[in-house]
Amino acid sequence: MFASAVLLSNGLNALPSAAMDLPTDPDRQDAVSYGPLPGYLGYLLRRAQAQVFVDFAASMAGHHVTPGEFGLLAMVAANPGITPARLAAAVGLDKSTLSPALQRLADRGLIRREALAEDRRYQALTLSVAGRDAYARMIPAVERHEARIAEALTAEEQAILMGLLRKMIRR
Repeated sequence: MFASAVLLSNGLNALPSAAMDLPTDPDRQDAVSYGPLPGYLGYLLRRAQAQVFVDFAASMAGHHVTPGEFGLLAMVAANPGITPARLAAAVGLDKSTLSPALQRLADRGLIRREALAEDRRYQALTLSVAGRDAYARMIPAVERHEARIAEALTAEEQAILMGLLRKMIRR
């Protein structure tokens, strides 16, 4: 990460040519230059994320769920009774951003909101019966998706990438 920043500050020519490779054919008339973008970690993460989301959408075609919605279902499944505020903090979202997604899941009958007995102003989130069934059916599709997006990496590379991404998230 810091190496790219140092190399960029010293000039684009300092970047190794492998860092400049993106899926384009330089012999095509419509080939484009990516300028400094391939040397930016954020840009490469965004490109990877876009590819992951495309594959996720194809993988989940019959389930009608976005990656974010699946993540919320997974978190609620793993933490029955979690409050929206605690869920928002756990996934790094503002509660106002999370609320519409939770409402969509509730409208589709996948999650239930129940007032907490000790303080009825707060809600506990749980998967509905339909939500548990749908989530269980989604898991194999997500597992196949995960295998596809990681297939270009060895097991060791996958472990290294996961470790580096976790390190960035903790920061």
